[in-house]
Amino acid sequence: MRLLYARLFCKKSEKGAVVAGVMQLSLFDIPEPEVKSVVEVPEHTRAKRGSKPLSANLPRVEIVPDL
Repeated sequence: MRLLYARLFCKKSEKGAVVAGVMQLSLFDIPEPEVKSVVEVPEHTRAKRGSKPLSANLPRVEIVPDL
């Protein structure tokens, strides 16, 4: 019955889908979804920003300015 009424009285944009045999289900014909297990995803850790420290074997020169 629904298919016949849909072919006769639905909008033109919806007639193509009904003719192809695909008809939208009503809101209450849809079965309840099953409860699925919860999947835990580990958090993403970002790399620290900035430049890397210089290596310890480089020579250090301490400059003290005279004021």
